[in-house]
Amino acid sequence: MLNADEFSVDDTLTVDGKRIAQFTCTYELIEGSLNVHIDEYYNQIDIDKEYYPVYRQVINSAADFNKKLLILTKK
Repeated sequence: MLNADEFSVDDTLTVDGKRIAQFTCTYELIEGSLNVHIDEYYNQIDIDKEYYPVYRQVINSAADFNKKLLILTKK
């Protein structure tokens, strides 16, 4: 795999110590199998405008994941 590191994403909106929105993606290679783990959630949809840029980043990270391309190479 040439670009597996692109599957490592961690975008989180935290307000007053509480996670409000999160998109995380991790991967592991086990016995030749690529396992991708995704966690996406939104605990609150009404947020103050000062937090909107980070909230938008979480949403965009989730949307951008669908555009990822995995490049495989032969051993």
